[in-house]
Amino acid sequence: MTEEDLSENSQEDSPENLQEFDEKERKDIFKRRVFILGALVFVATFFLVWNLFLNFGTLNVIGEAPFSVTVFEEKTVDCTASPCEIKLTRGDKIISIYKTGYESYGGKVEVKLWDTVDMNPKFTLIPYLKEVQAFEGTKFVPETHTYNLLFDQATSSYKLVDPLDSRQKGLSYFPEKLNNPVIFGASGSCLIIEQPGNVYFIDIGTGQRTTIGKTEAGIKIKAAKPSSNSRYYMISAEAKAEAKTESAGADAPATTETISKTTFIASGTSFVEVDGSLAFEKAWFTPMNKILFTNEAGISFYNPETHSTKLLIEKKQPKQVFITTKGRLFVEIADTQAAKATQDAPATPKTAATESLTKKFEIIY
Repeated sequence: MTEEDLSENSQEDSPENLQEFDEKERKDIFKRRVFILGALVFVATFFLVWNLFLNFGTLNVIGEAPFSVTVFEEKTVDCTASPCEIKLTRGDKIISIYKTGYESYGGKVEVKLWDTVDMNPKFTLIPYLKEVQAFEGTKFVPETHTYNLLFDQATSSYKLVDPLDSRQKGLSYFPEKLNNPVIFGASGSCLIIEQPGNVYFIDIGTGQRTTIGKTEAGIKIKAAKPSSNSRYYMISAEAKAEAKTESAGADAPATTETISKTTFIASGTSFVEVDGSLAFEKAWFTPMNKILFTNEAGISFYNPETHSTKLLIEKKQPKQVFITTKGRLFVEIADTQAAKATQDAPATPKTAATESLTKKFEIIY
């Protein structure tokens, strides 16, 4: 190595050159740190802006205000006007909507980014009793109609006729005599029940006859009530059964006969026995073709189309039911507080005041 090369190496390793290198290295490190910090600030700011201002959609609730909307695990909003616009992060939401005096409404919706989704809650009034001084309106009584079965010489069969029809036109024909039939009718239909045997539903308008079921031996049909649209019948029946019991001092057991009451619902497609909670004597068709009935549970609706029950008023057993032609429901219910006060009071001659032991109400539903 020459003296010139040694001189150059000594200059490069001089303190001045090392200090300049360290300064440059520090600046590079600082720039890298500033870049990383700037990137972190940018990402944090982006996510903050995204979550606060951009990552949203709108839920538009349209209903009769006021009501409150609860978004599960997110927020609750009191809506005083409709539509009620609620800003939400995008995604699937479980929604519950509450309105005083009405059943709660719930559902699941998907809120999309920068989009609006509508929700139209159907508020169902919770039925309640409103005290009235007297029943109002005209009492609703479903229309019934009489039909007869006659032997037709021309066809050697039995025909269903309207006795008011002077021509005695056959509405439906049966090739053989029916077994002990009972006939119930409305303006648009006829129900024929053999005892025992088939159950027939006849559409008077179309003449179509449908076998909708059977009755077993021991069933005796007592009465029926048609709906206002002639599509349904409520039937009262009695079932006889024999039960053997041991008899003291006799070799053969004694036989006793028991009679139980049952209720059937008939339509153009079915003949269904309902459970014992719906008793024929405490059930009435309404103009809306539903059945209002009472039992120990309270006052309820029975839907003959879906065979479903809805409780209206709990633990109330009316002494009288009054249904109007416009579908208003009135009941007379015992005033238990007044009755208790009367029992606790000293014995006095009966006066008109004892009549106040019952109160009249309208069922608001």
